[in-house]
Amino acid sequence: VGLAWCAAFALTFRNRPAEHPRVNEAERMLIGGDDATAAAHDGVPWRELARNGSLWALCLMYVGITYGWYFNITYLPGYVDSRFQPPPGDLTTALAKGAPLWVGAIGCAAGGFCVRWLTRRCGDQGRARRTLGMTALSLCAVCWFAATRATTMLGFCSLAAAAALLNDLTMGSAWAACQDVGRRHAAVVAATMNTAGTVGAALAGWLTGTIVQRARDAGRGLAAGYDDVFLSYAAIYLLAAVCWRFIDAAR
Repeated sequence: VGLAWCAAFALTFRNRPAEHPRVNEAERMLIGGDDATAAAHDGVPWRELARNGSLWALCLMYVGITYGWYFNITYLPGYVDSRFQPPPGDLTTALAKGAPLWVGAIGCAAGGFCVRWLTRRCGDQGRARRTLGMTALSLCAVCWFAATRATTMLGFCSLAAAAALLNDLTMGSAWAACQDVGRRHAAVVAATMNTAGTVGAALAGWLTGTIVQRARDAGRGLAAGYDDVFLSYAAIYLLAAVCWRFIDAAR
């Protein structure tokens, strides 16, 4: 499906309306020139971007948070069923399994307000974003470490939801940093960061299953395997938190 969409996109999309064969001369005159758009698509400074430390830090940070977050839409429902064996069709269980998503949505909306409040306190928006990113992702690590000690379904799902909330508090700052670092090439920087995030997603799917399977093969059991996974999430969130220290959106 993705390849078919790419083919259709390549055949129909143009950077400017005037370049499209279905746009007639009268429409081109009405639209006029768009020097800003032309400049944004002209001569992407790949070498300069490749040497930008903030972009590397953004990408590594996004690998980390995507790796930790992907559990919520892959293994979490099966883990809850296998570990805690809730009754089928239970509404509380359904809400608990979905909590990281609907609680995370609150985080996405609240992140901008947190940055605004921090900016008023410290007077520097870049510093406010770094402070929020480092604090929230460090607390994510604490949540996943605590998850290895959770003995009830509601306790575990509450910790997973809290981690998702903290994770998503940083989303606005991450994408805003792409705009600040990339300027007129913001789309290229954002796409680079997002593509790096898919590496974290792919790694999460493979590594989580591998760790759990090896623990079961070794006779340690399902719970021990997932505890190892949750510790890996804690470690990767700490790494992502450190990455925020090196993101300088002013450059």
